[in-house]
Amino acid sequence: MKTITGLEILEILEILGELEWVRCSATRGKADRLERSPFVVWRYKTRDINLESLLIKAVESFRGNVEWEIKFTGKNWLIAPKLLEKFQQERDYKKDVDALKAISIEFPEFCQQANEDVPALAAKIKETTEKIDTFKPLKSCLN
Repeated sequence: MKTITGLEILEILEILGELEWVRCSATRGKADRLERSPFVVWRYKTRDINLESLLIKAVESFRGNVEWEIKFTGKNWLIAPKLLEKFQQERDYKKDVDALKAISIEFPEFCQQANEDVPALAAKIKETTEKIDTFKPLKSCLN
């Protein structure tokens, strides 16, 4: 089994456009980090409606261990398990960080399953966006 880094989705997003800002959970192959809920939040320097619609299509059509969502928050895009939104609404968390922490504490098995989805979700995004002419050279998000 390939090591899950948590950066698989981000690596595809980097290829598709120049990122202005990003935040993500990264496991970097450490087993204890697989019990944290995965997510990626980003924005591109320039918005591309065609790319955005393909990203939405990819995430909404993905079938994995858990349900996933993609949403635009007005400034940034978010890809995360749907459970994040449910926690934020039901428990009135103002910040996604607080909801993510609660999910990780209360549902570590769910987080493990969600992390196992990350490489396949990244592959689905790549497959769905392959035909558009926006591929850019890969840059490291760790710079």
